[in-house]
Amino acid sequence: MSMSVVAVVAAVGAFLLAAGWFLARRRQVSAPLPTAAIWGEPVSAPQPAAQRETRQAPARVDLQAYRIRLHALALQAPSLGEGQFQIQGAHLEVAGDVAVTLSDIASHPRYMPRRPQLLPQLMQKINDSGSSAQGIAALIAQDPALAGNLLRIANSPLYRLQSLPVENIQRAVAMLGTEGLRQIIAAALMQPVMSDKGAFGQFPTIIWEHTLLAANAAAEHAGKIEHGDGFAAQLLGLLQGLGAIIVVQVLRDAYARRPQLTPDPAVAASLLDTWAGPTAYRLASSWELSERMLYALDDLGPASTRQFNSLGRSLQFGTLAGTLATLSHHDQLQECEQDVHGLLASAGADAALAQGLWTRLSQREPKAGQSVTQ
Repeated sequence: MSMSVVAVVAAVGAFLLAAGWFLARRRQVSAPLPTAAIWGEPVSAPQPAAQRETRQAPARVDLQAYRIRLHALALQAPSLGEGQFQIQGAHLEVAGDVAVTLSDIASHPRYMPRRPQLLPQLMQKINDSGSSAQGIAALIAQDPALAGNLLRIANSPLYRLQSLPVENIQRAVAMLGTEGLRQIIAAALMQPVMSDKGAFGQFPTIIWEHTLLAANAAAEHAGKIEHGDGFAAQLLGLLQGLGAIIVVQVLRDAYARRPQLTPDPAVAASLLDTWAGPTAYRLASSWELSERMLYALDDLGPASTRQFNSLGRSLQFGTLAGTLATLSHHDQLQECEQDVHGLLASAGADAALAQGLWTRLSQREPKAGQSVTQ
């Protein structure tokens, strides 16, 4: 077969995929606030009965409506908050190219972060009752970037336990305890390298802010409501955020190859709606996470009758709580505190968790020069 014929076949294939994707999006945007994302290619996780622990989720909150508002904030495109994504002309070709890449994202290692090599070693040491704070701190200190990032997270409103700042790793280890340290190390190790340059420059920063909040809330829900594995729930929340960031990184590169086009936030919002979940799933699969964790990520699919396992319920709850908190931090949340408590309760929290969690999540980073005790 000649090279020209191969090129034509490839072009036709890309066009058909893009056209199918666009038609699916056209069907989706007919409703102003769709209640679930279209996932594109189905990505089915194994569902062994012993691991599913499934039951119906609590009364459904329109999580998709809040997710659209979050993406409108992160993409700096307020009009997207109405949930209407009109994609036309050359931007459709861009979206199709991105869909092709994301459908086989595992073949593009530059976009797929590797599982942090230090993570298993650290987790083993933290879980060893014979390990000292000094020994754990020495292991963390082997990676200066990790040490600095861990201290920054430990001093954030989300994790800070006192008004005085934590200034060294050994003190952080002693203060945080095993569970707190596990969570902060995971967050510090998995934070992606982010650039605020180019198209959608603020997106990674805002989405990672949301990711940390959502992962923390998922962990708390898993421990206090589901009586399950808080660390696994947190890890899934972090992976969910990485999936969204990967989608936008692929899109930024696609636009960079077409400098004549002005990047369209509607394309980004639509691709996030369709591909963020499957990308997180593919990343988790490449890290060889357990079938139970993969099934929880698959719970993010559109089926309203989906049976949720405990991790899936915690992930859904954490996503909502993190989204509400991020909108609040950026003055984009219209709901009052009482309404927020009601939303969290509807999503599966008891009154005590809803109130206590929101008090912590809604705290903002102090401004430059402002004392943390103010």
